[in-house]
Amino acid sequence: MLHDNPAIQDIIDIAFDTPLTIDEDILNEIVVNLHSRDEVLALACADTDEAFHLSRYFEAVSTLLENPAIVAPCATIAAIANYVNGDQGRAQMFSYVATNADPWYRLNDLFVRLANIGTPSEILRTLVLSA
Repeated sequence: MLHDNPAIQDIIDIAFDTPLTIDEDILNEIVVNLHSRDEVLALACADTDEAFHLSRYFEAVSTLLENPAIVAPCATIAAIANYVNGDQGRAQMFSYVATNADPWYRLNDLFVRLANIGTPSEILRTLVLSA
């Protein structure tokens, strides 16, 4: 899959790399630009191979880095991706990581509220993919 945003394509390519590569400049570019963050979130929530690898990549990044400005968005992406794929336990764990990194990160706060009221995963997936 090729993406027209070079930073997003870099993240997709890195997500498939072994061993794990973390490029904080690219991650910062993705999470600071809300449009790019939302595109990556939608890709991570899709039903594709890229989605699985992106989700696992953001899980790894959120546990290996210390910069809360990067950790909170990455952990939130991992949480939402796991939730829409039916793994509420992992979703809760990465939402907790995001909360610890930045308790005021609004996307994570919104996700926690939606999860706490029992929003079905398919509805959340539809919301993410249509945003």
